[in-house]
Amino acid sequence: MRMWILLAILTVTATLGCSGPVTEGPDRFPLSGTVTYKGAPLPAGKIYFEPDGRKDNSGPMVTAEIKDGKYETPVGKGTVGGAHRVRIDGYDAKNVTEHNPLGDVLFSNHLIEVDLPKDKATEDFTIEK
Repeated sequence: MRMWILLAILTVTATLGCSGPVTEGPDRFPLSGTVTYKGAPLPAGKIYFEPDGRKDNSGPMVTAEIKDGKYETPVGKGTVGGAHRVRIDGYDAKNVTEHNPLGDVLFSNHLIEVDLPKDKATEDFTIEK
């Protein structure tokens, strides 16, 4: 009898443990858009979305690559929405080497503060430097 009870407990525990993946952390939303520099699509770059803790927003920072003026957050790793500090590094996509994979630097650490939606969205950035 004890063996049957133990077997039943193990079966229930195993079934509950296999109920699927548990989603941890805050909701994240896909974000895409364009980045223009001096009126043209930015050839290459990186864009960093950091929730602004000074405005009571928290969550993971998200990084996306910019190519031909377009970016898209990685699948399943979008932004949390709300107040963000956005940092953009721009490159010319020329003279690309192993040590210089995006080309020569056009600008770095361009900061923008934005309020991102808590939904799938498009956000475009213009840099006139």
